Amino acid sequence: MKGTLGALPAGEWAWGDNDNLGFNALYYKPATGENIATAHVEVNQNDPVWLYGGYQTIRNFKVFFGDEFSIKVIGANCSIEDSQFRFGGVNGVQIYGPNARAQNSISYESQRGFTVTDSGDNAILYNNVAFNNDNEGFLVNAGAQSVTIKNCIGSENAGDQFSLTQTIPPGFVAEYNDWYGANNAIFNNYISSLLSGR
Repeated sequence: MKGTLGALPAGEWAWGDNDNLGFNALYYKPATGENIATAHVEVNQNDPVWLYGGYQTIRNFKVFFGDEFSIKVIGANCSIEDSQFRFGGVNGVQIYGPNARAQNSISYESQRGFTVTDSGDNAILYNNVAFNNDNEGFLVNAGAQSVTIKNCIGSENAGDQFSLTQTIPPGFVAEYNDWYGANNAIFNNYISSLLSGR
């Protein structure tokens, strides 16, 4: 249930900037006996969710209708787990901070599913699905170093299922992924050896 920012009773949430962060954030006070590690939260806002500080984890989130993106990871060592992102504007999931991890999550019906920006060094994308996006399913910018994409699926995205900007970044690893749809990945050597029958 929606509550009042700055005065949340147990089990209620609010959207805004209660801590002078410089951006809006989701505030939630767990109900009595609720385990925040297994709580399920759905967000329907035009403002996206930001992971700004380091070492934050979101789990079991559904974020729909982000303005520019559904979620933007700016802080270092943040994790996204078991979550769903839809209608995220330009990016469903945008990884901007270093050492981020996205796993067991789905991003769909945005312009891009998952994007790792130039500053997203050491990002790990594991067991994710990007489908039915207007452009790429997975995009890794050339400046991001030591990015790993493993066990991911890109399906029915209008652009490439997986794409790198310009060149392969240093330390880039992609294993056991598969790309389905009108435009297969531009780097076919990263198609899963298991699923492609090689």
